[in-house]
Amino acid sequence: MRRLIVGALLLLLLTRAGTAQIAETRRDMVFRKIDGQELKLDLYLPEGEGPHPIALVIHGGGWFRGSRRSMNATLLVKLLARDGVAGASIDYRLAPKSPHPAQIEDCRYAMQWLLANATKFGLDKKKVMACGASSGGHLAGLLGAQANLADPNSKDRIARERTRPDCVLSFFGPMDLASDDEETNAAGVRLVKQFLGVRDRSESALAAARLASPLHQLASGAPPFLFIHGKQDRLVPVKQSHSMARALKKRGVPSSVLEVRGGHGDFTLLLAASRPGAEPKYWQEARAFLKRHWLK
Repeated sequence: MRRLIVGALLLLLLTRAGTAQIAETRRDMVFRKIDGQELKLDLYLPEGEGPHPIALVIHGGGWFRGSRRSMNATLLVKLLARDGVAGASIDYRLAPKSPHPAQIEDCRYAMQWLLANATKFGLDKKKVMACGASSGGHLAGLLGAQANLADPNSKDRIARERTRPDCVLSFFGPMDLASDDEETNAAGVRLVKQFLGVRDRSESALAAARLASPLHQLASGAPPFLFIHGKQDRLVPVKQSHSMARALKKRGVPSSVLEVRGGHGDFTLLLAASRPGAEPKYWQEARAFLKRHWLK
């Protein structure tokens, strides 16, 4: 009987773990004005007292479509809120009108804006994660790979904040845009060319691809990386996540690749439909990684 009671209590605790909800949403906040555009973010604050860890949520869409309210961004915001994480879902300039590096510049500035306003919104400046799916996962990875580009002497208080997150979560994001892997999908190659603003595979185009690739831009001091990737992904082969993870581990950086049965993002539909405490096993493993390396 005692074992039954203990088991029931453990089950109750596990079910209730990570069940916080979004308590407040602040929409349409302009964080940058550039090229005649107003770039906005939506900030989702969870229940409980702050300061809250903050996730910079970067939407997917092949760098040429999507918005801060895309399904993949909304999913991440809701999932992370269960663990008391505030989510800032951002917009950024889109290709082909604005090729690289416009997107990563906007992501950097969004992170700096959040840090500059952390006290105002009850955010923890020491716990910032960049996350996203597909092209959003790529941009999150690039933020984590590149060195901190803060300018401590800038007159702009926002530009004085750091640009490198404390953790990266990439859902099936490409890590090597210069790859000529035979498994690389032709549609993916077209998207990369559009993103980079190139038309061929010349040496100059490959150089541009390397400048935009987390794998080739990996600087010292990188934060922990967590990759979630479909085994049957034909647009972005799972090898991309494994290659980045190996490069990180060679530098002593904690990283993990969680392979999931499915293609390019289709498996996230079940995750989106899951109830708190009953998420798929891979998300339970992801939460354990984040708690160990970021939320500790």
